[in-house]
Amino acid sequence: MEIKLLLLCLFPLASFFLQCNCHCAASKKKGTAASGIRGMFVFGSSLVDNGNNNFLQNKAKVNYLPYGIDFPYGPSGRYTNGKNVIDLLGEQLQLPGLIPPFADPSTKASKIVHG
Repeated sequence: MEIKLLLLCLFPLASFFLQCNCHCAASKKKGTAASGIRGMFVFGSSLVDNGNNNFLQNKAKVNYLPYGIDFPYGPSGRYTNGKNVIDLLGEQLQLPGLIPPFADPSTKASKIVHG
């Protein structure tokens, strides 16, 4: 009886995730209307740090090794060693690139529209 109830609860959830995964896999172009999602705006703490440390006036800089040793572009001012959860979510949603640091002077309207 308990197994039937468990399966009854898990089947709709598994079906939902399978449909979401198939929708993302079927999209061909990154960050276009075909993928369904064009951008992502993130408000959070250091868990979603995107490299603002390089552009802030502080003494605790992290733009040198070993920070970013697993990050594709090397040290980036992030306190993480590589990509964070938001970066991985952006890849799954097929967004065109990493979320830019808001404090970066080169982050202008054209870069901010994809999140």
